[in-house]
Amino acid sequence: MPMNDFHAIAAQSAGVGSTPRADELRLFVQPVVDLAGRHIAGWEALVRWERPGHGFVDPGGFIPGAERSGAIHGIGEWVLGRAVGWLAARGLMQAVGINASAAELERPGFTELVARTLDLHGIEPGQLVVELTETVPAGEVAVLACTMERLLGMGVGVAIDDAGCGFSNEALIRALPADILKLDEALVGRLPCPLALEEAARWVDLARELGMKVVAEGVRTPEQARMVRGLGCTWGQGDLYGPPVPAVS
Repeated sequence: MPMNDFHAIAAQSAGVGSTPRADELRLFVQPVVDLAGRHIAGWEALVRWERPGHGFVDPGGFIPGAERSGAIHGIGEWVLGRAVGWLAARGLMQAVGINASAAELERPGFTELVARTLDLHGIEPGQLVVELTETVPAGEVAVLACTMERLLGMGVGVAIDDAGCGFSNEALIRALPADILKLDEALVGRLPCPLALEEAARWVDLARELGMKVVAEGVRTPEQARMVRGLGCTWGQGDLYGPPVPAVS
């Protein structure tokens, strides 16, 4: 969807308060830390809606409405451009991750959009990670797998988000090509509960079997950091290392 179409849909949706206008979107970034060296290894780009009269709204408050209206494609394009542009403006050699729904990855031209955006800002493909963020209906696996294979072939990182929550289907993870698995923050947040530790270990073992590296999201305490590092997670993300902050070029 061209950005002018996004503006039109967003403007119409704004009347019912479900979808932001493009000029109300704000980019935030959160560090992703190497658990062995304890240095910043990359970033995750997160979109927020600065809704007039309400303050900042997290994605859960507007992304579902954007998906229903079709504005999600314009929002995703905005995030991709701003995130890659932020990385380029800062001169960072690290990677930045962007969230993408199944609908976005299925849309024709998505990989071409990614390639154009990287080329426009002079960013190497390995400096971008596309994170699939939701449960995938069985009938859509083949199309998604094709897009994910193309991204990996370009050199772009591909992550499966929300393992242990949204993505709880082992067979689905096996069917989708990716090089990163992200443990859901709700699961990490239950540590050091023994049942949560056992579940987290199961996902880390699966990732290791599939040749994937693991990000533990939602790390808030030194004990949680120690535990996910002990499980074999490569990276950590959460308030312990730094909360999401406005992206400033």
